[in-house]
Amino acid sequence: MKRYLYISCLVLISFISCAQSQDINHELINKPDLKNYIEILASDSLQGRFTGSEGQKKAAKFITNRFNQLNLNTPVSGSFSETFILNQRYWNEIYIKKDGQIFTNNDKITYLGNSDQNTEYKTKLVFGGYGTDEDLNQIDINGNMVLVFSKNIRASYNIGSKLSSLGAYGVIIANADNDKQFSSIKRSLGNYILRKRMRLSNGDENTFNKKFQEFAISNDLIKTLTGKSKSNLLKLIDKKSLADCPISKISVKTEKINNTIETENIIGIIPGSSDKSILISAHYDHLEANGDIYYPGADDNASGTAALLELAEVFSKIKNLKYNIIFLATSAEELGLLGSEYHVNSENFDASKILINLNIDMIGRYDAKHEPTDNFIYAIGAAQYPEYIPYLELADSLYQNCEIDYSLGKSSGIPTLYRQSDQFSFHKKGIPAIFFFSGLHNDYHTPRDVANKINFDILTNRVKLISYLIEVIQKYDKVP
Repeated sequence: MKRYLYISCLVLISFISCAQSQDINHELINKPDLKNYIEILASDSLQGRFTGSEGQKKAAKFITNRFNQLNLNTPVSGSFSETFILNQRYWNEIYIKKDGQIFTNNDKITYLGNSDQNTEYKTKLVFGGYGTDEDLNQIDINGNMVLVFSKNIRASYNIGSKLSSLGAYGVIIANADNDKQFSSIKRSLGNYILRKRMRLSNGDENTFNKKFQEFAISNDLIKTLTGKSKSNLLKLIDKKSLADCPISKISVKTEKINNTIETENIIGIIPGSSDKSILISAHYDHLEANGDIYYPGADDNASGTAALLELAEVFSKIKNLKYNIIFLATSAEELGLLGSEYHVNSENFDASKILINLNIDMIGRYDAKHEPTDNFIYAIGAAQYPEYIPYLELADSLYQNCEIDYSLGKSSGIPTLYRQSDQFSFHKKGIPAIFFFSGLHNDYHTPRDVANKINFDILTNRVKLISYLIEVIQKYDKVP
């Protein structure tokens, strides 16, 4: 039940009078507009809006054009675009070659290292037993690749560290006692290491100086690489005659691609009479296409971007706002909140001038806790900033068609979900930040997150509730 059902007539009359004086028309937020925005942003022509892609650029242009139509002010640079550079690093060719046979990553080998060898490198392979001091004293380590056995490949960091300090080129690790462990490591690390990752560019994108290679291999590759069977190598360890193992010649390549990618946040401002601002944010990027398979991201986060555009329309009509309203559509959120991180650390950003951040991310569906007909929206972060709960509750009371659910962030500890969208970048700067969200569902981050699964009636109500909250913050320094 709403906590403010019995709000005083005096407060309501005062609020309504203020709303009329500012000509705030919440009915400008409507289902056809929201549907149109989401269908455009989630269309195949935008191919998922992955950061740096042509689809992301099209989305940025669409948002920019809408801000321009609404006559929003631009930031200091005179453009709606806040451009920033990302460094993209990913592994390309990774292999070990022996006698013309090539063994590629995630097959019979799994790369464990973090050192690029972008051109094929020829080296000697020597057998180092279990990597003990006694074993290693029997062989020539310097500049060579060393094959060692380990009782547990996952716990073999010390072996690699030791060999690196002794001047080895790299290490190949096999668990001679457990044929299944390599398969487990391949499943957990093989695809992970091949993922493309991006981070904010710091202007120094040199490759790693440390050239030490680390691999795990399956046991059936031991004889191929060394010329000796696993059982014969174990006998050499027992006899303390590792020097009798033949020295093989292998080639190694661990190619790392290093690109820079330009992307942009889109920022529009409605000026108020104060130097303080309410900042509304929503990320407009989504996931990279997988061949011809696109991830539309209708809920994540075309829904939040559509809400941002509707809210911009409502408040662009107001000429006597108390606080500035900043509308920030971020890129690179899916890559680790990189767009909002760039924004809050840019030289023109002043955290002391931001009253609150209202971040909107995935508000078009519902989760298992709610029925499809429930008019609700989660407000995560309210427990971190209890001074804003009265504002939320007043807005909740003034607009009866949607109810705020606080259950995903009741405790004063930071909920896991709160760390996973752009409000967390503002929170880390000491800015009160509320995360509006409608829950995870089975179509999250899949090609099934399409526009026709959005509940547009409930989405419309959710956006209207947020618009009432903005109005309440504009009106009251302190809620009565």
